[in-house]
Amino acid sequence: IKPIINGEAIYDNNGKQSCTVNNPLYGELRARQAAFNSLLSGSVGFTHGVGGIWDWGGTATCRSVADGTNAESSTQIGRLKLLLQPFRWNRLLPDCQTPGSACTDIKNADQATVSQELKRMFARDSLGTFAFGFLPDNQGAPYEASLKLDLSDLAGFTPAAPWSTDWYNPRRAVSAGGPCYCTATAAASGANWNFVRPAAGDWGLVIRNKTNWPNLAVPACNPPDVNGKIPC
Repeated sequence: IKPIINGEAIYDNNGKQSCTVNNPLYGELRARQAAFNSLLSGSVGFTHGVGGIWDWGGTATCRSVADGTNAESSTQIGRLKLLLQPFRWNRLLPDCQTPGSACTDIKNADQATVSQELKRMFARDSLGTFAFGFLPDNQGAPYEASLKLDLSDLAGFTPAAPWSTDWYNPRRAVSAGGPCYCTATAAASGANWNFVRPAAGDWGLVIRNKTNWPNLAVPACNPPDVNGKIPC
């Protein structure tokens, strides 16, 4: 049991820190990132607020309670719950546990020095049957177009059955079918595996032994559509 909660993560306020101050950090992108980073860093959970969790009258942020409940990020955070709830997430062991230290599982060369908003995240099951990764949005430079991971801690990992590797996109609009997952292909280099970003934006990575974890709580959206686009 991990009794640690990130009690005040980034708020989604449509890019505004207050009614008059613009701040791009206060948006759904950073809200998603705070969610992934919290859950893959050893936390049991986090709080999510839109326009603050206290500003009921909208006097400081100019956002109403209805704005909060209808915000896209509120839906997206629920979708992260859907992704993790089939797993024993309390067994996740985070990589890069010491701030500023070199990561043991993530093999991106700049990981120790890259700016915080571009950090890649990885956490694995203590029994070696599943793992999660996070590849942040590719805005800005430098950025990595892939997650390079050492998966030797996942006993018997192979890109073939019974293992499954999938990308997950909580941003996918309801009009496009809602959240789903699609196959994440990987190229091997010794014990390291390279998972290439399927499209622009931030992505969650799910690695699981389907003998232990046969199903996710969201549908698959393979194969790509007729235009060659990856629908997830």
